[in-house]
Amino acid sequence: MKLAKTLNISADEYFDFIVNSFVQELPKATRKRVNTSDIKPGFSYKQTYQLKTGNFISRKVITEFEYGKVYAMEMDVPDGKQYFKHEIESKGPYKIKIRYTEVADSKNSLQAIIRKFREFSAKAKMSGRFEAIEKHIIENRKEETA
Repeated sequence: MKLAKTLNISADEYFDFIVNSFVQELPKATRKRVNTSDIKPGFSYKQTYQLKTGNFISRKVITEFEYGKVYAMEMDVPDGKQYFKHEIESKGPYKIKIRYTEVADSKNSLQAIIRKFREFSAKAKMSGRFEAIEKHIIENRKEETA
């Protein structure tokens, strides 16, 4: 799945949000404490998910990270791997274009077909997430300048 979206925030604001979210959420999921300096290529962690068939432990690895430009991650899923990438292009002081890519490498051909059908709703969901991030950042920016 590929998605391009223009947001009225800066690249630094976007990456501050991503990194801070990561640092805050990771201990809840893994009981592992992380600092912002840990967020770099090669950083990995394991997260347990509850599935109908039992627990699944997913290993997640940051494969690319250049602050303000790119963030990419690879994760294990029950039938293969999934890749996520956020590429940021600055269009002005408070304007960026995000190019989001998500690829599922499935060992199971039926699951690959199902994922393809779900792609449309996943795209809409991700677009909504970007809009929510933008709204959150703009609201916080207004609070800081008030």
